[in-house]
Amino acid sequence: MSWKDAKKEATLWIEGLKLPPQMEGREIDLAAITKELRQTGRFRDMVVRAIARQLKARGAKVKQ
Repeated sequence: MSWKDAKKEATLWIEGLKLPPQMEGREIDLAAITKELRQTGRFRDMVVRAIARQLKARGAKVKQ
């Protein structure tokens, strides 16, 4: 799988969580919100990193 696929999966995952577009100052526990991801192995790691990047772009503080 590619980074493009991981970014797409991350975007879909975040949309499913119904998080607001602006998350300034909110702390998000990455392990807690990604424990239900169905991906495995290296691709799962890529998706989790993409989720973290997208949350940071929204202003969230990501706890790993």
